[in-house]
Amino acid sequence: MLEGLKVVLDKEFSDMKAAYWLGRAQAQLTTELQPFEQARRKLIQKHGVKDDEGNLPEIGPGEAYPMVDMEAFAKEFNELAEEEVEIGYNPISVDRLAGIKGVTGVDIAKLGRLINDDVEEAKPAKPPKILEMPEE
Repeated sequence: MLEGLKVVLDKEFSDMKAAYWLGRAQAQLTTELQPFEQARRKLIQKHGVKDDEGNLPEIGPGEAYPMVDMEAFAKEFNELAEEEVEIGYNPISVDRLAGIKGVTGVDIAKLGRLINDDVEEAKPAKPPKILEMPEE
């Protein structure tokens, strides 16, 4: 969700209220994720393979730290990840995001529960009535 917010917020908005609302949502989410990230780092420190000096190895982007006991780490991490945090927000209508230049449907979908996609389903247009010509 944060990734989607960053992509969308970097675009040019025509609806500044929508930009403001999404910016506030990003700030709230970032604040709420900090304690989770700190706890996750403590779990890595606790279960990670360390060198002789007690340091975790350097890893590259997308790489995972090697664990001494992956099962124990996974158990504690899953317990942490199951914790629910309530964030007060009202979803914004997907229609308000229509004027953002350069945003794709995939970008919008990444916003998840931050948007309300209860838009009226498009109804098929009725075919035009064909007038019958009177027989002569």
